[in-house]
Amino acid sequence: MGNLPTNYSDQSDESTLIMTTRGLESPAQIRARDLCSAYIERTYPVYMQLNILRSGTKDEKAKMDAFIDACRAWSNGTNPDPANLQKIVSGAA
Repeated sequence: MGNLPTNYSDQSDESTLIMTTRGLESPAQIRARDLCSAYIERTYPVYMQLNILRSGTKDEKAKMDAFIDACRAWSNGTNPDPANLQKIVSGAA
């Protein structure tokens, strides 16, 4: 499998752009967004998100919202380091 980069911006393919529904994006942006989505769905599966939105407490909703917002901010950042995403997931961020 080889060595995985510690930082998505370390990729040599940053000059490559891919057309997505969001416009032209680098492969690193796409990978960061996919990783973020996987972490969100692992922590808050869709059924849980719906249950919290429908009948959860204000605190449960606020906690879920903060987690999702932090993951999304990470994936939209200029230097999405997977170690920082792991800190969000473990509650250290």
